[in-house]
This record gives sequence, C-alpha cells and structure tokens, in this order.
Amino acid sequence: MNTQSKNKSLSILGAFSLSIGTAIGWGSFVITGSSFLSKGGPLGSIIGIVIGMLIMLVVAYNYHYMMNRYPNSNGGIYTYAKHALGGDHAFLVSWFLIITYAAILWANVSSFSLFARYIFGSTFQFGFHYVIGGYDIWLGEILLSLFFLLLFAGLCLIKRKITYGIQSGLALIFISLIIAGFIISSIMHKGGIDSYKPGFAPNGNNEFSQVIGVVGMMPWAFIGFENISHSSNNFKFRHRNVFKVLFASVVVSALIYILICQLSISVFPDEYSNWYEYLTSSSSLSGLDAIPAFYVMHRYLGIPGLVMFVIALLAIIMTSLIGNMLALSNLIHSMSEDGIFLPWFKKLDKNGNPINTIIFITLITSLMLFFGRVLISWIVDINTFCGVIVYTYISVIALAQSRKDRKSEGFASGILGIIFGVMFSIFVATNSFITADFLSRESLLIFVVWSLIGLGYYGLLMKKDKTRQFGHSMIALFGLFLLIVYSIGSWLFKIVSTANSIKDSEIVIGIVLGLSLIAMTQIVFFYVFYIIKKREVALQDKLVLGMATMVEGRDNSTGGHIKRTSDVVRFLVEEMIKDPLLNMDTSFYRHVIKAAPMHDLGKISVDDAILRKPGKFTPEEYSLMKAHAPNGAEIVNNILSDTMDKQFEQIAINVAHYHHERWDGKGYPNGLKGEEIPLEARIMAIADVYDALVSKRVYKEEFSFEEANDIIIKSMGKQFDPGLEKYYVRARERIENYYLEIRQKSLEQQ
Repeated sequence: MNTQSKNKSLSILGAFSLSIGTAIGWGSFVITGSSFLSKGGPLGSIIGIVIGMLIMLVVAYNYHYMMNRYPNSNGGIYTYAKHALGGDHAFLVSWFLIITYAAILWANVSSFSLFARYIFGSTFQFGFHYVIGGYDIWLGEILLSLFFLLLFAGLCLIKRKITYGIQSGLALIFISLIIAGFIISSIMHKGGIDSYKPGFAPNGNNEFSQVIGVVGMMPWAFIGFENISHSSNNFKFRHRNVFKVLFASVVVSALIYILICQLSISVFPDEYSNWYEYLTSSSSLSGLDAIPAFYVMHRYLGIPGLVMFVIALLAIIMTSLIGNMLALSNLIHSMSEDGIFLPWFKKLDKNGNPINTIIFITLITSLMLFFGRVLISWIVDINTFCGVIVYTYISVIALAQSRKDRKSEGFASGILGIIFGVMFSIFVATNSFITADFLSRESLLIFVVWSLIGLGYYGLLMKKDKTRQFGHSMIALFGLFLLIVYSIGSWLFKIVSTANSIKDSEIVIGIVLGLSLIAMTQIVFFYVFYIIKKREVALQDKLVLGMATMVEGRDNSTGGHIKRTSDVVRFLVEEMIKDPLLNMDTSFYRHVIKAAPMHDLGKISVDDAILRKPGKFTPEEYSLMKAHAPNGAEIVNNILSDTMDKQFEQIAINVAHYHHERWDGKGYPNGLKGEEIPLEARIMAIADVYDALVSKRVYKEEFSFEEANDIIIKSMGKQFDPGLEKYYVRARERIENYYLEIRQKSLEQQ
C-alpha cells in the first residue's frame, strides 16, 4: 500500500502519539484501575504491569524488526505474515486483528453516551428508548456518539499531516493531565503509606497468582501500540528509530496505568473502610463515585479537578478513535489490494486516504451504536484472546523472517516472544474454563461466530484464488479449527458449570447450539479442505501435463510417448483393480495413473544432442542418459514438495526414479531387484517398454503386436515382475486395439 508515500508526514512525536493514543482508551482509563487493583492490589498491579511492559517491549522489537524489513507498507502484520509465512497465516492473523481494532473503536465511540451519563446524568436520554442486555439505549445518546464518530471519521479524511498533529496534541494533553493529577493526589493525600494497604488484594488468591492475573491482562492493556505499523509508509523519520518510538509508547503506557491505579486509591468515600471495599462496590455505584479516578480528583480539587480529568478522558477517547480508525482502514485497504476484500475498498481520495474503507467502517460503527454497550463489551472482552494471537504471530513472523534472511536480528526476540505467547495462551485457555468472569459465555460465542465467518470466507477466497495466495499451510487452517472447537468447548463448559444459576431450557438450548456449532465447524472445515484438495489436484494435473509435454517436445523420436504409456498404465491398473486378492487401496491405483506422465521428466536435464541422437549411444552418452531417472525423481520432488498428498508425491517420485529397474537386478540407476522395486515403477516399466517396441523410432521400425507381446512375456521374471503377467495378458487385447486406433488415425491424417 502506498498511501501518502509522496508526502511523508508522520514525525517521531506523531508516531509516538499514534501508538500510545491507540493503546490507551476509554476502558484503560475508567476500568483499568479497578480491574488491576481488584486482581492484584496496588503492589501486585505495579509488579504485574512492569512485567507486562517488559514482555511488550519484546513484542515491540519484533514489530521494529519487521517494519524495517518492509518499510514501504501500511499493511502491518498482514504484510509481514504474507512474506514470512504465506497468505494463509496473513489472512488468519489479520482476521482477528480486524475484530480487535473494530471492537476498540466501537467501545470508544459508544463510551460518549456512558460518559454523558456519569457527568450530565439524563441530559441526553431522550427520544426512543429500548433495552438490550439490561442496558438502556436512548436516541439522544446514540446521536451524541454518532456526532463524535462522524467528526473523527472526517478528521481521518483530511490531510494526514493535520490528523497527526491533532493526535499529537491530544496525546500530550492526556499524558500531562494524568501525570499532573497523580502529583496533585500524592501531595494532597493523607494517611501515609498505610492508607494504601493492603498491598495485595484480599481476594483469596496468593500474591503470585495476583501478579500473574495482572500480567495476563497485558495483551488487552497494550493492544494498539503496534498501530504505527499501519502507517509505516508515512514515516518522515528513519525506520531504524521505530523501536525508540515503540519503547517510549510502551513505557509511558505502563506508567499511565500505574499512575491511574495509585491515584484511584488515594482517597475513597468515608463509608468504606479501605480501598478494596470501595473498588469492589464501585460497579454498583452511580455518578462520579463509580469512577474512582474521577472521584479522587473531584474530592481533592472540586470542579477544577473534575474538569481536568474530563478533558483527559475526552482526549484519550479521541486519540483512540483516530488511531483505531486509521489502523483499521489501512489494514482493510492493504488486504483489498491483494484481492481479499472487494476492489471498492482500494479507492483513495486526493489526500491518499482510503476513503471507501473509512466510510464502510463508519457505517458499521454507526449500526453498532444501536446495539448498546453490552454487546460491544462482549466483543471487547475477546480482545485479550485476539491480542495473544496477534502478538504471538508477530513473534513467529520475526523468527521466520530472521531465519529466511539468515540474520541474528529478530531471532532471539522472536523466540522470546513465542515463549511469552505460549504462556499467555495457557493463561487464557485455563482462565476461560476455570474463571467465571474471564471471557463470558456471550464473548466466547461471539469469538466462535467470528472465527466461523472467517473460516467460511477463507473458503470463498480459496475458491476464487487464481494467484494461489492461499492453501499452502494446513497448519493455519487446522489451527483455526482447533481454536474454534476449543472455544465452543469452553462455552459449553461455562453453561454446564453455571447450571444452577440458569434455566434448564437455556442449558438445553446452549448444548444444542454448541453441538450444532461443532458440526457446522466440521462442515465448513471439510468444505475448505475439499476446495484446497480440488485446486491442488487440478494444478498438479496441469503442471504434470505441461512438464511432460515439454519433455516430449524436446525428443522428436518419441512423439506421443507420454500419452500412450499413461494409457497403457491405466489399462494395466484397471485389470489389477478387478483382482480382489490384491486388496490394494484404490487411491494407490489413481495415483499411479496420475503419476505415469511424469516418468520421463528427468530428460529435461539431458542434452539435446544426446536426446535426439539417431544412432547408438556411446558409453559416456548412455551414462548421461541413465541419469535422467534420478534427475527426474529430484524434479518431481521439487514440483510436489508442497503437496498435501504425500502418498501421491512418493508414488510419482518412485515412478520417475525406478521405472528402468529390472526384476533381475540388472537395471538402473540403483540396480534394485525383485520387490525392492516399488510396484508403481514395475507397472510403469511394462508400459514404457511396450510403447517403445510397437512405436517407430529413428533407430528402428515398429514391432508387430505379436513380436512385442512375445518379448514382454519372455521378459517376465527377468526384466518385468512376473506377478504382473496375468494383468498384462488380460489387458493385451485392449492395449492392441488402442494402438490400432492410433495407427488408423495416423493413416487418415496422411
């Protein structure tokens, strides 16, 4: 993607602001304090956030490495995965990143209505009204959120230099105000350090578990800091400085989380005995009391303190809107350039902005406002899951790219990132089962549905994929399948484990739905697998025929040999299939017939002077000619190395390599004897020699069918497998009629 490539306008400050502005959002400001503190207390939160920061710095270095490797793309991880791992992995990781950025965008847009409730009460609660999931939805609040959505969508369509400038200003505002708020709260705080006790949350978990609980939230807490990878083409600074930008963003983000945590327990309402009692009750409170950080600033400074943090929160929401809108639009635009999405999304306006993509995102976000905060919060909850997927992937990508480039850079950080990714995955996997409030049933269901849609869409892409971008990695496909099945299992487990608190009808519906989703997943998975297999077979057929035709075209003495020998192999195999005593897998026979045209591919490596020589070969020439068998096996191996059908690959290699071996061990290239020679090569040998006998060559006339038959029969047990004699005898009449038809057609054309 070359958006604004001629007008690079993103400075180091702008990149820092874009990164931190996307990582820090409404949820980070309003609920982070209570979420971290309720899990780990002030001390556990600090330790957990610092550990998480160090892990994210490893992830940041992996992004730095890949941005320097592909500096002229705004596709971010999609581009990196495409080059390092292939189109399958690129689609998979991008699919989850799309829902991640979209969910954060929706959450921050809808937060304006929630923000209005806390500050202005019922002022915007007018017009039509309905309830979804216990959340009241008002027309007035929808219009308020819609106003800001359109405003910031418009800001993303002006010159990027202006957009980045606004982002920088807003980011500096909220960083400054939060630091100032912390300093003020520290100065005005009374009670000393004892008032911050207990250091860890009295929630029944030991200190280690509390720290791990906080660390486990880090993918959610930092997701978005990598945003600048989707604006890489607009950097007006050197890409080697990317890690400095990401380092600053991650460290300052961690600092903000820590400051908000400590500020939030600086003081609490008099009716509570300690900060933990207040925080665990805050969800049931209303107004300013429901947001600890706002309560603290209002209590210390009154209205000025409240205004100060209202401005900070608005700045946070606005930077998040801009950052996620830019990242999401650039990601979708890059994917559309590769044909993953409609060409309509590729359109750029005069400022180089993906205008249609931004319009589409705005329309979808507008619709989401009508579903309220509850649905959006369920979607946001899967961001921890998606964040783990994305950050593990970038580490795998960095490792793969460093190995491909044969460089040490990116290798160690890639391995470290993968280790951390596995640890996060274990945390998410175990907690989604054993922790009731970690990934609700609704969130898991949404994750499953989104994954299923992605799997189905992947199948459609495969069906229309003419450039073979997809279908090369079964690991990606099978990984997605396991992820969906695991998520359905977690969802069913939560239903069963909460059976005492829900209706019997809901349990039955849930189980039926879960089993239906598993069945649907299997159907879609096998449909996609069928498309991959069908396409691979078609491609192999074209490739095999094309290569064989090319070989035959170089040898003017063997015109039609490939086609004729393939048909003779088919006649022999069809007789073998009729024999119940063989009890062979039918796929073996299909593969032998399909592999037959590849038996002489090694002749590509033989010099034309030898290949077309009309007379007898010299010993040196014969030695070179014999090399076509092992060379052919190597060519076949290279052609079919990526095939999923390893049985066919091996059969084709054997046909090319061993079709000149003899039953008595006097053949070439390996001098194999008897059943040491693969069956497929023994079948091919009969067809190859028979065609050579009954066909005219520059060094001989064609033999009669009787002469050829006598030679074949007499060679059984010497050159050919005697066990195949009966199948040859049964197929003899059919073979001779086949050659008679060929000769008749040849005479008619003369």
